[in-house]
Amino acid sequence: MRELSDIELARRRKKRKKTVKKLVLLALLAVVLVVGYSYRHLLTAENLGAVWGNMTSNLQKGEGYPLDLGSGVPRDLQCSTMGALEVLTDSEIITYNKTAKQVKNIPHSMDEPQMKVRGGNTVVFDRGNREFALYSKTTQVYKKTAEMTIVDADVDASGNVAVATGSDRYLGQVSVYDRNQQLVFGWSSSKEYILSVSMGSGGNLAVACVNAVDGRVTTVIYALNIHREEELSRTEFPGSLALQMRWEGSTIQLVCDDQVFALKKDGSLAGSTAFEGSVLAIGNIGGGDYAVALGDNTQSHLNKVLLVGQKGQVKATVEVGREIVGVYASGGKIAVLGHSDLTVYKKDGTVLSTTDIGKPCLDLSGAGKTLFVQTNDSLEKLTL
Repeated sequence: MRELSDIELARRRKKRKKTVKKLVLLALLAVVLVVGYSYRHLLTAENLGAVWGNMTSNLQKGEGYPLDLGSGVPRDLQCSTMGALEVLTDSEIITYNKTAKQVKNIPHSMDEPQMKVRGGNTVVFDRGNREFALYSKTTQVYKKTAEMTIVDADVDASGNVAVATGSDRYLGQVSVYDRNQQLVFGWSSSKEYILSVSMGSGGNLAVACVNAVDGRVTTVIYALNIHREEELSRTEFPGSLALQMRWEGSTIQLVCDDQVFALKKDGSLAGSTAFEGSVLAIGNIGGGDYAVALGDNTQSHLNKVLLVGQKGQVKATVEVGREIVGVYASGGKIAVLGHSDLTVYKKDGTVLSTTDIGKPCLDLSGAGKTLFVQTNDSLEKLTL
């Protein structure tokens, strides 16, 4: 058999590469078609417009921070995806992209507005009333009125919204709606009152409830899955009152008034740590290590901050000895927001930096090494 020439070998290699490339493209197209068909009920003009708006929002250029908040009274701020910042005031929901360009400003009429953010989705709800709304980075996806008074709400990365409310027949109920406002899951509690809800990935949903057992407050955490429509576990925490909860990855991070817990979906504990003192602030729970501030701002010399890991273990305790308005942790560093300044500590307690904000500070949020400080009239951007 004659040997192939170098030219023939090169030609065949080139042809093989083209064939492989075509097969890869066909496989990717098949995946897109399968996923698109599976989620065809969500492929509406409104949802596609929201996706396009999210993608293009970061292309708009702003003038950078700090920036003026205007006339609205600040209520909350939280980081979204790709450096975006969601700001909730008493009269509007605003989104700024990473260059401080305002890409959304939508009025609301809620009396007690609360906000939860996951990925590019934001749910704003009127606690104690019935109205809630889902937003993308640039637009309102829908606004809806619940049948009963809202206790809490949360949103997942797909735009599913879980709304916990009161009930005529039960002590509380949870309703989950997709981006098209369709009810996709319902759950009710006949034994405990609902405190809060948190949506994870893959249809996972955690519900924190409370009741009294033998005169002791007991927190009960239910792990559910909205796709399989089943209860995964029920776990009791006697003597503890849930303050904040977030389902992130494979664990439910739970901060109570006396302990921190990391709970698996089967109800087993990944870890926990007890503490003493009143909780002043909780920072970025669920986003890796997080911070819990303890103490009393009337006796601020006793204040301290715990650095908590994803398995509920306390990695460090930093004695702050000053007023604490907000906390944030990332990369082994802890940011503590005071009345008018921000101090960054190493986990051994060493002060790395102190920044004078120069005006009363109200809130702190962050993503990675980027920090946002909310004052009574402005937003400041700092680096951890």
